[in-house]
Amino acid sequence: MRAPFCFHPKFPKKEVNPVTPIEILDDVAIAELLNISRRKSRSLWRLPDFPGKRIGRRLVVAKDAFEQWLHSVDTNKEQPPGVWGRVGK
Repeated sequence: MRAPFCFHPKFPKKEVNPVTPIEILDDVAIAELLNISRRKSRSLWRLPDFPGKRIGRRLVVAKDAFEQWLHSVDTNKEQPPGVWGRVGK
């Protein structure tokens, strides 16, 4: 049986930089944060400036990128039809 990982004097061990984990939000978490339906939260991924990505069938966005996008959204600007529905009318 071979060891899963072995050190060899010919190949020195490399220093590994620690990676900080990124908090990821999905469409369900976005719906809960914004107090909207899951269907409406999924429609955010159709916006051209939304930072979310599709990975297979999953819709994900980094929490930091989402918060930055949320603070940059101009609520007075006309939104594309179907994204926010008839909010405020």
